[in-house]
Amino acid sequence: MCIIKREYEDAYYEGPLTREAPNSQRNQTRLATLLKRQPGGRLLEIGCGKGGFLSQAEKYYEVEGIDISQYAINRIKPHFGERVNVYDIEQRPLQAGGYDIVAAFNVLEHLRQPNRVVEKISRALSKSG
Repeated sequence: MCIIKREYEDAYYEGPLTREAPNSQRNQTRLATLLKRQPGGRLLEIGCGKGGFLSQAEKYYEVEGIDISQYAINRIKPHFGERVNVYDIEQRPLQAGGYDIVAAFNVLEHLRQPNRVVEKISRALSKSG
């Protein structure tokens, strides 16, 4: 039996394991790795949570974020506006060839069918992505 969490509200995002400053070493390392490979373009973060990585990435990329949690999106909507949305990546399509980078940190383990999502991400990447 596989149990996958489907509710990601305040208790999930405010717990000790999910507290992280936007300029954390982890976000800085992720960003530096991406900048070496693709120094600009459109970036989509799947599972953007409270927007820590997006806030760092927007200095270099045209960013968008999606998350399954209405709570998380409500928290970051004032800053990012229409660039962030509630979206279930397993249920909805992505724009084909629309992104130079698609980031999904700590997301695949939460999915029922990660292989299908990886295929969807692959189709969403531009030729240079």
